[in-house]
Amino acid sequence: KNLCTFSRMVRKEKNTATMKNRCKEDKGREQRKVFIKSLVDKHGGLSGRSDMVDMDELRVILTKLQDGQAPLPKDLLWCMTVGDKDGSGELSKGELNVVLIKYDKYKEEAGGILKLITIWDKNNDLKLSNDEMLGLLKEATGSDSVTMEDVAMVHTKFAKYSKNSPKGQIDADALAKAISIWDDEKNLSEGMFANGILPDMPGFSDLKMPDFQMPDHSKTFEEVKALFAGGCCCSTMRPTSTRT
Repeated sequence: KNLCTFSRMVRKEKNTATMKNRCKEDKGREQRKVFIKSLVDKHGGLSGRSDMVDMDELRVILTKLQDGQAPLPKDLLWCMTVGDKDGSGELSKGELNVVLIKYDKYKEEAGGILKLITIWDKNNDLKLSNDEMLGLLKEATGSDSVTMEDVAMVHTKFAKYSKNSPKGQIDADALAKAISIWDDEKNLSEGMFANGILPDMPGFSDLKMPDFQMPDHSKTFEEVKALFAGGCCCSTMRPTSTRT
């Protein structure tokens, strides 16, 4: 009995510590988002042409984000690819804000992903099976709600980002990018459905459900029959004869 009580106390302390750490992480991320917004407001559209940001301007902003450290060419290209949805080679301020948040999150988590790979590549075959990826994602997100569908999505993104990776190793950098994008998309989807918000559709916010009208059962059968008999409803629908 005493052992069970002690075990419950240990689990409770661990859960409390985990919650405190998550709150601390969430607070830190919110502070980073405020900093990122200030960067976007200050440096968006550096060329003065408009609010659009090209590759050179993005490099400058990412350098500011990393306290003066310039981004690697592959990271710069990844940011532009993630944000530039229409292929114009430029980012709007809104797209820039999203890209900087994703990039900041990826840089924060990249080191931890390498450690998780060494833990979850159980047979050291330099590949992550579905079960190994499932365990890795659960530990990376701290959630047991990860599904095999999530695993498939991460595998797909990982294959895309590791296309040019050196052979004979698991590219931790590419996996960190894949997990970062998947996690953001999953949180966005869950948040929209949890709040009753559907994806953005033109004019959707203006749509209103019509008020339900109870059918009128006040007329008797004889009254309805009389309406039809008088041609009120059917005369316009009665086909005209073409016989001569």
